[in-house]
Amino acid sequence: MNIIDLLVGWIKLEYDVELKRQQLVSDSEDFNTIDAFRLLDIQGRGEVTLNDLKDILKNEVSKVNMERTGRGLEFSENELIAFIQRYTELQKNDDQ
Repeated sequence: MNIIDLLVGWIKLEYDVELKRQQLVSDSEDFNTIDAFRLLDIQGRGEVTLNDLKDILKNEVSKVNMERTGRGLEFSENELIAFIQRYTELQKNDDQ
């Protein structure tokens, strides 16, 4: 694969992401990408890393569990990855 093919593929993926983002915004009156990003960009750096997403997910899952059961929830990174994969599978099934 040469650099041109790589760039063309990247541009197509970016285009697909933008179309999905626009569809999400138009389909939901309550969705605001800027506000959603601000919630994820905890440190205010203008970027969200994989570690940021992991921390956010851990905190949110633990908070929900605390509200429901009265105790926090601890899990390993492998358990978090398995959770994300399972959630992704469920989303794919819902989309079909």
